[in-house]
Amino acid sequence: MRSNTRRKLEMAVRARDFARAHPFSDPVHAAVVARFEERLARALALAVQEQAGRLDAAAASRHRREVRRGLETELMRYVVRVGEMAARANPELAGRFKAPEHSANNAVFLARAWDLLNLAKANQELLASHGLTGTQLDTLASAVTRFEGSTEKANAGRREHVGARADLSSVTTDLLDLVGLLEVLNHARFHDDAELQASWESARNVAGPSRAKSDQPADGSLGKAA
Repeated sequence: MRSNTRRKLEMAVRARDFARAHPFSDPVHAAVVARFEERLARALALAVQEQAGRLDAAAASRHRREVRRGLETELMRYVVRVGEMAARANPELAGRFKAPEHSANNAVFLARAWDLLNLAKANQELLASHGLTGTQLDTLASAVTRFEGSTEKANAGRREHVGARADLSSVTTDLLDLVGLLEVLNHARFHDDAELQASWESARNVAGPSRAKSDQPADGSLGKAA
């Protein structure tokens, strides 16, 4: 979550707590608070969704890197060597057993890995005569499938993260508008109560609760009220 969005949500939580501690008696104004709480609940749920998507994408990306490393350094390397040996007696296979470039992006790498696997399967009997076992081919197929699966999970997590972040931005804008309404209402109802006025101002401060002024109680009671 972006730091400015986090600060706004933290402010909104403080404003909600203040509103609960000092409820409105007018049902119309109470409805504004209810709408504010509904939007805040939605924002907090989106924040969780955004974080979950980010973590899922990161975990899937780490797993994908591990699988790719194994494919590059062991599995595909062996299949390519065996394929090159088989091609010496079968010219139609010459140059076809090629591993993806190390610098290839994940999409290109996956496509080339599937091509290599399918080619090996199509020539399994020939490759077996040059040292490729069925178990090794199955292991390669499993690794390519896991690589594809981790790519799909990484993409899904990224979509979840990006989508939630966009929705969160919109909901946060709604929250700030509603805090603006509460600001006007609270200034009106606490115009003759400096302590509650200061407590509300502390709660709605996006940068965080304000420090107690010299004419405020030294025991930090305002901060607790916020």
